[in-house]
Amino acid sequence: MNKATQSGRAARHIALPQIGDKGQERIASATALLIGLGGIGCATASYLASSGVGHLILCDFDTVDATNLGRQVLYGPADIGELKANRAAERLAAMNPDIRLTRITDRLSDDALAEAVAQSDIVLDGYGNLGRGANPSPKLKRTKDGSDHHAERSPQPTRSREVDEG
Repeated sequence: MNKATQSGRAARHIALPQIGDKGQERIASATALLIGLGGIGCATASYLASSGVGHLILCDFDTVDATNLGRQVLYGPADIGELKANRAAERLAAMNPDIRLTRITDRLSDDALAEAVAQSDIVLDGYGNLGRGANPSPKLKRTKDGSDHHAERSPQPTRSREVDEG
């Protein structure tokens, strides 16, 4: 991240004794996997991008629908029919040109999801409707720092997937 932009964008974070320069450097070097870009996922992604997270992996295979527009703030009428991960990445890059964004627009197998989790410092469940979420495998609970995250299994997926961070 460019130092001038980082110091301006992160000035309020750096001023907090709980974060400071060292904490902001950790935020800037972090990788976050966000699964689901609906109402919760859009808000989460916006805050992560504006806070200076260094790498955001956006995972959603759904497309924008007119019914999403009232609560999914990263999308507008021109986005209807487009993949959520692609449109969200464009908006987030405009918010923070220094962020690294990876888009995952396919339904992930257990192995692909395990790989994405392993590359991440934190995994966030952006799906608001747990009944629509995936059935995460217990093997998918380890992030790149080696920490284990345990979660109860959710109902069998019908349309999308989730990972509980436990």
